[in-house]
Amino acid sequence: MNERSIIKTSYKVCLYLSIFFMILSIVFKDIGLLLGYLLGYMICYMIFEFNKFVVDVILSMKKAYLIVALSFPLKLVLYGLGFYAAIKLSYLHLASVFVGYLTIKISIYIEGYLLRGGEVNK
Repeated sequence: MNERSIIKTSYKVCLYLSIFFMILSIVFKDIGLLLGYLLGYMICYMIFEFNKFVVDVILSMKKAYLIVALSFPLKLVLYGLGFYAAIKLSYLHLASVFVGYLTIKISIYIEGYLLRGGEVNK
């Protein structure tokens, strides 16, 4: 399992969950469910890419204490901004933002289940 396969799986999961939230938005006549999910997924994707960048920087440096110390609060601020936007803006839903945050984590679990612990080169 590598980051490319996780991102590919997250695109599929995002598509399925977007369709699910689109149907919910039509049923409840509230587009905020879909918009909240997309906001959560975009923030989650940005944090995943940021994690890849931080890991590359940490591996290239010998002492990366400052980068580790600054990256964690930055990720928390990004998550907090997404939740804050969902609370303050009436056209976003907090629960769908939360599900958006979980999309890449769900993709990692799906990849792990499909590979069943074995590594497959794609």
